[in-house]
Amino acid sequence: PEKLIKEGLADKESSYIYALGQLALWSAHSDKITRKGSNSGEHILSNDDESRLVIPNPKLAPYGFAAVELMKRLKVYHLWQKRLITAQNVAQAQQFILSGSVPFGFIPLSQINALPPDQRGSYWQVPASLYPPIVQRVVLLEKGRQNPAAAAFLEFLKSAQSRKIIRESGYLPEPSN
Repeated sequence: PEKLIKEGLADKESSYIYALGQLALWSAHSDKITRKGSNSGEHILSNDDESRLVIPNPKLAPYGFAAVELMKRLKVYHLWQKRLITAQNVAQAQQFILSGSVPFGFIPLSQINALPPDQRGSYWQVPASLYPPIVQRVVLLEKGRQNPAAAAFLEFLKSAQSRKIIRESGYLPEPSN
């Protein structure tokens, strides 16, 4: 959105944060990560000295950047550096895990929630306080300025119904909107 605004392709006044992404350590196998206990993922990150771990490219993907920052904050990044697989994006990271090429990795919680329940495997929802905010921002394009449906959609994102959908999808609705 910032780049679109800077290039004059979007309306600065319409831009706002509508959600925050949530990071999860995920395995396609239901027995790899225990959901019970708030530190199950921390335990894996601190004690697994054989497995590989996949993250989306931290230079391009906010979830990959957040995963690296989390590992640094937990002081485990050095343990994983040589075993870290960098996928091009979130979809490729998820595919590596689904295929069994890598036992687990960091992806958005929303990607896990989008799977059928029997394919969700196991995951650790990383506490949001352990990584930088993954901001989801919306902006009205100049092309859509005269489109009533575009304006209505931006307003819908602020509604209670939208916030419920956002939450159920695995995001945190931005409290200020």
